[in-house]
Amino acid sequence: MDRRNRRACETVHKCRNPRRKKEVPTLPALRFFPKFRPYVVMQFRVPLALAALAAVAGCVPGSPIYFGPPLSTLEGRIYDAERATPLARAEVCIFGADTLCLRSTEDGGYKFQVFEQIVSMRFRGSGFSTAMIERVQLVTDSIVVVDCALTSRLVVSDRPIACLPIPRQ
Repeated sequence: MDRRNRRACETVHKCRNPRRKKEVPTLPALRFFPKFRPYVVMQFRVPLALAALAAVAGCVPGSPIYFGPPLSTLEGRIYDAERATPLARAEVCIFGADTLCLRSTEDGGYKFQVFEQIVSMRFRGSGFSTAMIERVQLVTDSIVVVDCALTSRLVVSDRPIACLPIPRQ
């Protein structure tokens, strides 16, 4: 086939041409955004990562750019009433607008940061009786300290007992 016939064949019939470029497979996103070029995004990867970090950091209470409601702090320690030692990994729950639970630290400490409300607190430890405190008032921008001592003695009751006084060491 001479050159003139080949050109006519290409324009009319779109016959196979070894010199014709193959189509490059595209990303699915390019189908909807034809002007999107991934290499442009890669040029700005550090500023984009910093912008994403700033957006996430703004959602964390205690961060300098947090715009949520003012918070109050509820903290304290949990003790073993018989041994006068802190209880590690005891469960502390507060019941108010939301229910929040956490485990105490190795020194028996715990800390909640919540908005202003009235809460009830429950303290539980493995091998200890459950204790409960009703109606703890949390005030905005203040720290409320609630310490509790749990007993390992058998208590026959269907209701949680009140927190025992903190033992002297």
